[in-house]
Amino acid sequence: MKYSKYNHTFFFEKKIILYNALSNAMMEISPDLLEILHKDTVQESDFPIECRKIYQELIFAKVLTESDLTEFLKLKNEVLMRRYNPHYASFTILPTLDCNFNCPYCFETKKNIYLTSEKIQQISTFINNIISEKKSFNITWFGGEPLLGIANMQKIYSGLNTQGKNVHSSIITNGFLLNKKNIQKIKEINVSEVQITLDGLERTHNERKKLAKNNSINVFSKTIDNIINLVNEDFANVNIRINIDNYNKSEFIPLMKFLSKKIPQIGKRVFIIPAFIESTENNNCNNEQLCLFSKRQIVDFVTDLYEQSSYLHPIIYPGNVLYECPVRNVNSWVIGPDNSLYKCWEIVGRDDYKVGYINANGEAVITNERVLFQYLEDADPINDLTCQECTMYPVCGGGCVHRRISHKNKIIANMPCMYAKENLESFLKLFYNAYQKRNS
Repeated sequence: MKYSKYNHTFFFEKKIILYNALSNAMMEISPDLLEILHKDTVQESDFPIECRKIYQELIFAKVLTESDLTEFLKLKNEVLMRRYNPHYASFTILPTLDCNFNCPYCFETKKNIYLTSEKIQQISTFINNIISEKKSFNITWFGGEPLLGIANMQKIYSGLNTQGKNVHSSIITNGFLLNKKNIQKIKEINVSEVQITLDGLERTHNERKKLAKNNSINVFSKTIDNIINLVNEDFANVNIRINIDNYNKSEFIPLMKFLSKKIPQIGKRVFIIPAFIESTENNNCNNEQLCLFSKRQIVDFVTDLYEQSSYLHPIIYPGNVLYECPVRNVNSWVIGPDNSLYKCWEIVGRDDYKVGYINANGEAVITNERVLFQYLEDADPINDLTCQECTMYPVCGGGCVHRRISHKNKIIANMPCMYAKENLESFLKLFYNAYQKRNS
């Protein structure tokens, strides 16, 4: 056996910490053990008899491996199995591109387009044809603001053959229209996960999310009341996404404290997620008071956040499963309110990224094979020499497919590598410190 290339070691408080990106395990090791691990070949006999069990544990944790190439090929096989899994299906459905707000960072073009009865039937037929032989599928309700089309969401869902199938349904909403009546409606269409966005404390949120009509309404207050009512219904996980930028970054901790007082369920079925507004080709964010442009600023923010509040942002510790965006799967679709088909929701509504449409018979008609196969096959990390050699690939997976393609086409400058790639040691030190505090 040999020392895996996916191992990372660093010193922290006179301790040696080892992290392995294949197993996503982190452990404290002794100097003697580190010396053994760095041998050209590591055998069980290298360990004292009373420590032979450690040898097997290190193999299980992927710290020791027979071949780095074999490990990569296993990862490649896992990725391909997921991409071409015939039992998988995922649908992001936009009942409208319209929105009751006009957020300055939004990457979409707001359009007053809603589904018609004819198109609703076509969508239901399209989805039923795909899921007929599948035991489960995913639906994400997106927009625009999807709750503007809640009646059409109900009609689509009622037309689906869900009997005997496991359906995971989620919705992404600004929360303003999530009144008690609409809460019951999303419950009826089997929504089990709700993401609601906040843009800061009351004043900032109200400045950004202004209604097209009746600006006298306190949008923030009403949204908070809606979140409380939703949580009290206790049928869905609730993710409160707080959009962070250079202007409002100081508001996150006060807002988190405010929400914690209002919603005692936080940390159980309710989770606060700081999200960073970054520039894309659809959202250039030239105003420095609006956007966090660099990874460095984001790294500094999450570091300061932990030091000030002990809050560990999810990017600090890598995910424990090799993740790749579902756009690579042939049965993953984004469906616009005009029945247009896309592969990614970041470019929905843009004609140059439209890959086709659903016809009157509920069938996919592909009109742009170039874009379709770009998203299915292009800028593939498993064929990218940089990704193949990267010691963080098992927990990164190559990053956002859309941004990989945009980088290859010189639309954006940087590859979408995970934040931890260049900041692993500092991030893991934060995590280890938090772990020690929790267990002291």
